[in-house]
Amino acid sequence: MTKEVVKADGNCLFNCATLALENTVSKPQEMRETIAKIIISDPETYSKKVLDGKDPMEYVKWITSGSSAWGGIPELKAMA
Repeated sequence: MTKEVVKADGNCLFNCATLALENTVSKPQEMRETIAKIIISDPETYSKKVLDGKDPMEYVKWITSGSSAWGGIPELKAMA
């Protein structure tokens, strides 16, 4: 087992995921877009209630906007 340091820059969740899956921390936007597709494809699971009161399209726009949008439970659920 090795320890990897990932910058706490707003992309940390997405970088950790791509580090585990692809051994890189250079694709956070690609992971954000993949998660956005999952959210849009399943409006029952990712309802306004689950997405911090945001409509799924609004949430997807926010989560794909960049490092100012931190990932959380909906993103972890989508990755699972």
